[in-house]
Amino acid sequence: MLQYLDSLTLPTEEDEAGYILDTGNPHMNMTDYDPDNVYPFGIFGARVTGKLRFSNITVLCGSNGSGKSTLLNVIAEALGLERVSKFNKTHHFASYVSMCGANLTYGKKLPSGSAVITSDDVFDAFLSRRRKNDGIGKRRDELSEEYFALRYREQNVTLRSLSSEDEARFRRKNAANRKTPSRFIAGELGELESRGKSNGQEAFRYFIDRMASPALYLIDEPENSLSPRRQLDLSRYIESSARGFDCQFVIATHSPFFAAINGALVYDLDAEHVSAAKWTELDGMRTYARFFSEHMSEF
Repeated sequence: MLQYLDSLTLPTEEDEAGYILDTGNPHMNMTDYDPDNVYPFGIFGARVTGKLRFSNITVLCGSNGSGKSTLLNVIAEALGLERVSKFNKTHHFASYVSMCGANLTYGKKLPSGSAVITSDDVFDAFLSRRRKNDGIGKRRDELSEEYFALRYREQNVTLRSLSSEDEARFRRKNAANRKTPSRFIAGELGELESRGKSNGQEAFRYFIDRMASPALYLIDEPENSLSPRRQLDLSRYIESSARGFDCQFVIATHSPFFAAINGALVYDLDAEHVSAAKWTELDGMRTYARFFSEHMSEF
């Protein structure tokens, strides 16, 4: 099992205060100080001390606003990872990242293809597919109209000359005469709509295709758009990829299916001092447990 990312050092509370209170800081001149507009300063501070260590599968768990996605983005920017979708960041973000230290495992290089994968990436893929389908659908309608015009409304075409225009018209008329509408359209279209899959199925396939080679992958809330069964399938794929195919994963999630991956190093970002914890000790997981316990008689 290869591991590429070894540890991450974040600015201390004193480091953050020095940045914010520095009267010569040009970035701070752009902002009237407010804890909400110096993001990502103020997210971690004294909550993370020393180095955050990483395993071949590391899971970041916490409630909304705990800093899961922020931590992934900090790592991604510090390492210069591939990214499809942009993310929200203030003009302080680059300054914060410059004060961090992302350390690779000794002797290891970051493989090409290492990337951060977010829910926005998956949603963008959905939208791209729909835009493609819209274009194909329009072209399909045009070809259908052309087929019936050639077949039933246009007179027989003969090769009156050797012009390329007459030859092309002759061939298309004959093609319409020889083929059914569906065969004519399919032959002209050259590609079909990518239909027949739900958003969840497409999301699952997106992750599988995106994580096809040995690399470091940061994944932000992969449970979005996935059913529980698909989440379980993806968690098993991640576990096998880490153990047998030299992949390393850092996952930000609310899902018990990813938090419970066998052997994963789990961090509780809701804790006053961020530290490793058993997934069964996390507040979010205990909320699930209480809910199902209360409804157990209904199963």
